[in-house]
Amino acid sequence: MHRHSVTTFLGAVIVAAMASACGTKPEPAEVMIALREPQSSISSATILVDYGQAEAKPLLRGGEVSCGVLVPNMTADFSDDGQGRLTIHARAPQGFSTPVDLAVCRMVPNSAGTSAESISAKLRVSLLEGADTAGAALVTQPAGGKAREQREDEIAAKHHARSGSVGEAAEQAAADQGSAAPPAATATPPAAATARPVPPAAKPAPGALMQGGKEGSAARAPEPEPERETLPEEQSGSRDRGGIPGKLDTNEDSDADRAARSYEIVIGVTNGVGVLGALQFDVTHHGSGGFAGAGGSAGCRSLVQAALATFNDKGHGTLTGALVDLDGIPTPGAVASCTFKSREAVNPSDFSIRVTDATNPEVGKLAQNPQMAVLSLTASE
Repeated sequence: MHRHSVTTFLGAVIVAAMASACGTKPEPAEVMIALREPQSSISSATILVDYGQAEAKPLLRGGEVSCGVLVPNMTADFSDDGQGRLTIHARAPQGFSTPVDLAVCRMVPNSAGTSAESISAKLRVSLLEGADTAGAALVTQPAGGKAREQREDEIAAKHHARSGSVGEAAEQAAADQGSAAPPAATATPPAAATARPVPPAAKPAPGALMQGGKEGSAARAPEPEPERETLPEEQSGSRDRGGIPGKLDTNEDSDADRAARSYEIVIGVTNGVGVLGALQFDVTHHGSGGFAGAGGSAGCRSLVQAALATFNDKGHGTLTGALVDLDGIPTPGAVASCTFKSREAVNPSDFSIRVTDATNPEVGKLAQNPQMAVLSLTASE
């Protein structure tokens, strides 16, 4: 069994395409492992990745699995049994929620031409057990390829139980006993058995009782809110805000402030510490304003070719970034670009950057810690 530990990085990532095949030898592919079973406030979890049908296997480096996780403030152990099952033991004291893009693993296809997307689609990822941040055990679904079918059977059984009547049950019982008596459905079942609970009246939305300054009926819907003017950045649907036209992810006033000016800042490693396999950092602005976007839709992009990257705008001028590249991130050099918005003048010295974790491509410790800073800042016209 092969095992190693890594410190992980922050939450939604992209699947990198497999490198071009060299002759007939399959090239490793960067494969995303996503946990789609909905859960919240997870502090520890054991996750099974069944790759038996994926036509690929994890790449080993020095006998260890070549994987890295992409969830903030998490540590994880990867164990491969060599028989098509990869187990992830994850710990996140601050908690994380799913669905989430959990990790990236370098996997070797059985044949050339197999894409990373194809491999990822054939993985079967299951949450076996875990605990939430309060210490309570998580309610998990059955593992394995038939988990979906089992859940559907349970739902169908519950639906049948709710829709069945006492008469139908009696009729079935009579049939089982070989009785020729008329179906018991002709008898009127007790009211308690057939009565359905009456749902409570829907709570009116705030303002539903007031119409035009006068008290109205609770059943009457509130007047629709007047349409507001669409901001230019909402119309563009830029990738910094999720690439969805008409949507503006925001957690700070500066995001939608017409008077706020945009600044493009370039963040990088300032000292040479060799090649990095993973890098995680926190950026803090000491002043007014904030990073564009919100949460995982932060207005940032990676400047490292082929690196998997995630950025999380936490609000109040704080941002967390994480990059993983199993081929290595050269230092010194720029690693990311972000949009910052403020009504006031912004300077590179207004930002501080703290490296929270960094490893080499073999997921080992570095001889020297990276130092980071804002390398350049450009104000929009």
